[in-house]
Amino acid sequence: MASERMLRQGEAFLVEDASSLILNRAATDRQYMDPP
Repeated sequence: MASERMLRQGEAFLVEDASSLILNRAATDRQYMDPP
């Protein structure tokens, strides 16, 4: 469900293709893992 929403917004990416900046952002922004 969340992945479908991300695909519609054009924000989806493969972990293998993700830059360190994107991975760092996902690690520091807990909203990706723990929505409000």
